Amino acid sequence: MPNKKTAPRQLDEIGRIVIPANIREELEWDVGTTLEVSIKDNKDNASKSIIMKEVTPCCSLCRKSYENLERIEKGYMCPDCLEKIMWRCFQTDNNPAEPYIQRGCLSYV
Repeated sequence: MPNKKTAPRQLDEIGRIVIPANIREELEWDVGTTLEVSIKDNKDNASKSIIMKEVTPCCSLCRKSYENLERIEKGYMCPDCLEKIMWRCFQTDNNPAEPYIQRGCLSYV
């Protein structure tokens, strides 16, 4: 009986593989889960392995992980940093957050 945690897969013509449903379910990986892919050299140098690890998003400013991260451009902001930035932006006449607000990326606190 084959091990349920291993499953031979072939690469398609552009290098993709399908992660079996039972493995995705066990790891709780849904559509849209971000994965980090890296190479691990084995000690004997005869073979290499691919490591896939779920990336936990964190605030782009303070680097702390939060549940309620706000997606901003190509990063994330936690509620605390977002509040600090918004407070500082609205204290000046030249609001650097205005382009983001106009595009709907930020809302007024």
